[in-house]
Amino acid sequence: MSAAAYQSGVLDAVAEVETALVRIDSARRRICNATVAARNYRAYFNAVGANWQAGGANLRDRKYAGVPRNRPKFRSARSTAARCAAELPSTKHAVAVGT
Repeated sequence: MSAAAYQSGVLDAVAEVETALVRIDSARRRICNATVAARNYRAYFNAVGANWQAGGANLRDRKYAGVPRNRPKFRSARSTAARCAAELPSTKHAVAVGT
């Protein structure tokens, strides 16, 4: 194997690792964004429910808030996000190894 072929193979491997690290970082950010969105929706959901119980909102407001008869299971969304985050390798460690 020539030196040029070896160098090409190494550069291809480095490019694949960089692409994988970018994808992992993107997945982590999406998980964090989904967790924040779920938390914010829960606050909105609770505020509309409290406003409705106090007489400040009508049924249409409650309907548009997406309030079902039974409360949605936010715990499952949080546990899914936590499980996904735990399954992803640490980007900081991977970057430190690569440098």
